[in-house]
Amino acid sequence: MSQGALADLAGVKFQQIQKYESGVNRVAAVRLWRIARALDVPLEFFFEEAAAALPEAPAAPELMLLGSLYSALDKPRRREAMEMLQRMVRGA
Repeated sequence: MSQGALADLAGVKFQQIQKYESGVNRVAAVRLWRIARALDVPLEFFFEEAAAALPEAPAAPELMLLGSLYSALDKPRRREAMEMLQRMVRGA
């Protein structure tokens, strides 16, 4: 499928698809869901590699919920959430 066709199905410009592919922009949960539907793959498809790399990787639904919640925050609260998660991971 071309980037243009995928962009049409996902509701974005093809340049945005290029940015998603290159990692320049993050993909919102709802947009990722649309991309999965357009590509006819399960949402978990996008998390399989990450899950394999982590011994205790969260399930895809947990990641989707986390992404949805994060996307709903404004920028200052996103920064707070990231800092809190980093402190938790470091055990502080």
